[in-house]
Amino acid sequence: MDNRTPELIEAEMARTRQSLSAKVSALEDTVVGTVQSASSAVKDTVTTVRTAVEESVDAVRDRVTSVLDVSGHVREHPWAMVGGAAAAGFLVGCLVPRTAAPAGAYDSAPPAPSGPRSTGSTRGMWDTLLDRITAELRKVGESAVENLSTVAQRAMSEKLPKVVDRLLEPSPARAETEPYPIGRWNGAAAG
Repeated sequence: MDNRTPELIEAEMARTRQSLSAKVSALEDTVVGTVQSASSAVKDTVTTVRTAVEESVDAVRDRVTSVLDVSGHVREHPWAMVGGAAAAGFLVGCLVPRTAAPAGAYDSAPPAPSGPRSTGSTRGMWDTLLDRITAELRKVGESAVENLSTVAQRAMSEKLPKVVDRLLEPSPARAETEPYPIGRWNGAAAG
């Protein structure tokens, strides 16, 4: 049988209660510390992702600006630009519809006035040209948006996991500043 007195059993119960209270308090402190460090890690991750996205957008903006810098390209490659201008002139000449003049129209007639031509119900060359330019600019814009989306997705998929891993790594500097760093509670206080 048990030879313990009721006073001894009560004292043992009080010690057990006190030990359980200390363990619950330590567990609560650990959980609070873990939640705080997780919150801090999420804030750091959001800040890092925002910075990475801003840097990517800045890089894309700088690249687009350099690509669209016509005067800079003319200074760097003058002969290529002259050839491009000639090719563009040739294409515009091919796109403009030609009208046949009646035989002998230019023999004695004065030159035609330079002004807008009356096209009646047909579309003029400028309308056709502007429609084609608009369609090409729309394609370029869609391509730019698609490329920007691809760059942003690549940056998120490549850089975000590295940032999260780096934030979740235990470091000596972080261990000194956090009251209960993640991974420290392994039942050591249970004894």
